[in-house]
Amino acid sequence: MQNVRSNMMNMRNVLIIICLGLSFAINAQSRNELKQIIKTEDTVKLKTLINKGFDLNSNYNNSTSFLNRAILENKFNLTRFILNQENVQLQRVQKDKFTTLYYLVSKGWYSLAQKLIEAGVDPNTLGYNKSHILRTVLFNYQWEDNSDSTSLNFIKYLYSKGIKPDLSISCCSKKTTLLILSVIWSDNPTVEYLISQDKTSIDSTDHKNKSALHWAVQKKAPNLVKLLIENGASPDLKDRKGRTPLDYAIKQSNKEIIEIIKTASNN
Repeated sequence: MQNVRSNMMNMRNVLIIICLGLSFAINAQSRNELKQIIKTEDTVKLKTLINKGFDLNSNYNNSTSFLNRAILENKFNLTRFILNQENVQLQRVQKDKFTTLYYLVSKGWYSLAQKLIEAGVDPNTLGYNKSHILRTVLFNYQWEDNSDSTSLNFIKYLYSKGIKPDLSISCCSKKTTLLILSVIWSDNPTVEYLISQDKTSIDSTDHKNKSALHWAVQKKAPNLVKLLIENGASPDLKDRKGRTPLDYAIKQSNKEIIEIIKTASNN
């Protein structure tokens, strides 16, 4: 009797091992198939899998969803195809570092990002490390080389959806503002647009109590210095070390900016 039980247990263990082996083989085959679909952007084959029951919301691997992997692999047409399918979870994060919206914005695919927002995804949702998509849009502006749309137009779209002008966002885990980042990256059109939308936060400061005007002086940008002052930026604000924008200009021996600030102070 004991031998019979022992044999049955051995057979059961063998069956388990076989099943696990088949499962692994099937999973490996599925992963290879998905990998090939992403590589070739084969939407016909993907549609066939969907008709057979493939869940587009499943993970591509342990850390990335299938949709986000397509974005990361720069597969625009495949990404657009997936987003046009029914029951796709647009804000699914799981173990991904960022949301799908953040991934789209990082690629400069603003038309697809707008599609998500129109479908109800909140553009104010903070991603990994409290990063806001506005920071990435500004970064993209420096490398504007996409035919999908322009970063500034997308910023305007975000404002139409309720982005607050004085929104504090993450930059290297340190508090700053959208206006300050625009000045740091010398993004003049965005600086002009932000000021036109709201002047009340023009003197907002970062973690070092430096204002946009401090940064404009530090970046040696007289056009931005003049623009900020003309729109109400205070030349008397002091940073954490008690230095004003004029102190910065004097340290740089920047006669043009010194003159702009002194003229504004006298007026």
